[in-house]
Amino acid sequence: MEFSARTKELLAARAGYKCSFRRCQIETGGPTTTIEGTDGRAGIAVAAHIYAASKNGPRPPGERTAEEISDISNGVWMCRNHGTMIDESQSQYPADDVIQMKKVREFAQGLSLHDPDISYFASWIGPRRLDEIVWANLPDLDVEQIRAAVVREGKRCITLTPIPVPPAEFVLKPVSVATRRALPAPKPVVGGATYSRDYRRAVELISTWAESIEVDGVARRGFIRDGHVKLTARDPDTGQLLDASIWTMATVKGIHRFTYSNGEFVRLQVTTHVGPMSNLFWRLKVDVTEGICKTQSTLALVGSISPQTSYEWFERDQFDEYRKVVEKLEEGWEPVGFVSLELGDWAEPDAVHPEPFEIDLKAPIEHIEKSVRNSSKVQLGYELGDQWRMRFHFTPELFNEELTEATIRDASEWLLARRDAAPYPTRGSTEPLVMLNARYAIRLTFRDGNLMFRITPAK
Repeated sequence: MEFSARTKELLAARAGYKCSFRRCQIETGGPTTTIEGTDGRAGIAVAAHIYAASKNGPRPPGERTAEEISDISNGVWMCRNHGTMIDESQSQYPADDVIQMKKVREFAQGLSLHDPDISYFASWIGPRRLDEIVWANLPDLDVEQIRAAVVREGKRCITLTPIPVPPAEFVLKPVSVATRRALPAPKPVVGGATYSRDYRRAVELISTWAESIEVDGVARRGFIRDGHVKLTARDPDTGQLLDASIWTMATVKGIHRFTYSNGEFVRLQVTTHVGPMSNLFWRLKVDVTEGICKTQSTLALVGSISPQTSYEWFERDQFDEYRKVVEKLEEGWEPVGFVSLELGDWAEPDAVHPEPFEIDLKAPIEHIEKSVRNSSKVQLGYELGDQWRMRFHFTPELFNEELTEATIRDASEWLLARRDAAPYPTRGSTEPLVMLNARYAIRLTFRDGNLMFRITPAK
């Protein structure tokens, strides 16, 4: 019971040809050239079923008829990656959650099409932020509140006041002795960085960003944008940089202005986004005001990494880099961060400011050790996927503290021997590996090409 071509086209259009999965919203179609050399179109999306066409499929259809299953109301537009994910991890994405994703994406797309204010400011904040504002206004979806939030967010990104041009030999306004005594002592710059170095790097980054978002030839005085950073580690004894790094998104804020009464003011802020392939949370803030430069640069570990399956090659590449970095942090290497010179949802990893910012590692040693242990289990999961030639799912049960790597390996060998023996079953599971309580336990299971640790009845 596939969707008709007409239904697929309607689902794509209603979603604005963007993935409906929360916090994805990537474009799913564009131009291409066919083998014959003619103009064509390329797509990386699927019209996914909310309720499955088969009784044995993800989110079973219940009593729904064939007509209801193939109706547009039962479809949601997603990129191939997330369309596959909601089917293969159906327990994590029940029908109600998928329906919410469809509702939010189509509602947000409708607002950006029909409401002039939302349409204008959505072009500045982007579809991902627009959808998050709609999510925050569920279940009522009050258009006036959504419009106010979009306008407020958009205005933060749009500052048309030009940067005043200072004299060629601008001198910072001196601060009186009495004023200096009244001010709290500035916190030392992390790693002993000098005033001139942090000041120069902040101004270079902000100036480069400002030039890239000029409006009618006028650079912005202040802005907040998506950016990228590269996190790595450095040997404290030799200064050698690790040959692995984590490339992750961040929110960047830049302000640079001059006044003849107060002198120069500079503020650079960088806050990384914690995601499924990195739990490293870097916060950088450089402030220059009235001749005083203060730098705060700290790194914490938030939560745990959560890759999807062993078949996502791009996640595996990211994980390999992450694992190398956290292992070096455990060994005592220092974290350092490079900030991208480019803004937006994507930037080239090589396009970073050449000088790294030093970072003060604030994570307790037990958090670092736990991240290393979890990384070791993820690496083992990839190895099992390769050995079994199946899609290994990184379920939360894999990271249960009582489930040791030795137990994982023994369980895999035991179950693999039974899979490869007559009558060659397509599904199976081990005995309970970890008892959660009297009723439920964790087992290693395989079924239809998927391998994972799951919570099942103990008996």
